[in-house]
Amino acid sequence: MAFIKKFQQAIKDTISLSEIRETLVTNLAKFVEETQPQKVGFVAGAITAPTIEEINQNRARLVRFASHLNKQHPDCFFFSSADIFTDNVRERINSSQVSHEQWMDYWRTILNANLITDLFLTPGWKKSAGTRDEHKTAKTIGLNIHQLNYEV
Repeated sequence: MAFIKKFQQAIKDTISLSEIRETLVTNLAKFVEETQPQKVGFVAGAITAPTIEEINQNRARLVRFASHLNKQHPDCFFFSSADIFTDNVRERINSSQVSHEQWMDYWRTILNANLITDLFLTPGWKKSAGTRDEHKTAKTIGLNIHQLNYEV
């Protein structure tokens, strides 16, 4: 997860969603060029939930899936939104004030940046409007789509 640590360092003073998007695209492009992973996978699934405890559990679940996939496939790179938007980052950008549409636009832009090769959908993903939008975007641009049918 060296990329995630470097990325978090690169955005340590960032306070806007657009700056984070630009930094992610720039850093991910550099990482892909330097390391040539066989796949770059985005792990998607439901985050929104009725309570903050459930939201935190969903975020932790996405991180576990990405970590699991990275261990299973060391020649590839996997990450999730929760790897990018840690508690610190969410607080800095005041994420509760970011609209659902802004979040969907953010991830559409990332998926359309021609850096991610595969979308990995965690169980229950269809319950999430954001993940359904990511799935639709991935289909439109021709990413490989994988539905995970297990828990980690």
